[in-house]
Amino acid sequence: MTKTALTCLLALATLPGCGFFSAGKNHSGPHALDWVESAVVDDDAQQAIARGDYRLLIFTGRGVTVAGIPAAAEADARQRCGIKYLDGSGDVVRSDRGLQLRKLAHAYSEQYNSKVFEACKAARP
Repeated sequence: MTKTALTCLLALATLPGCGFFSAGKNHSGPHALDWVESAVVDDDAQQAIARGDYRLLIFTGRGVTVAGIPAAAEADARQRCGIKYLDGSGDVVRSDRGLQLRKLAHAYSEQYNSKVFEACKAARP
């Protein structure tokens, strides 16, 4: 393997995964969005900004929008900042508890995206 190829492989290995909250969060419960009840959106947004991770959260499923971003700015936000799918999201809700968690996750995403998008615009004019 060439030195360049090895360097590229090592660089790729150190990149964060595409999933949000895939490390350090417990997804083993009956609801994959259980984490949202103890999440601190300000802390999570600041940590992402400090890492230079300006990707915005979106739910998986049909009709994907970026919560917290005005519709007129959404295309620019996606291109400028990037996106990442919110672990545990989707368009199927199986229980009242699942619906409650989905609403909390949506509110979380709105706040998170708003904060991260402002930082992204400043960092990537």
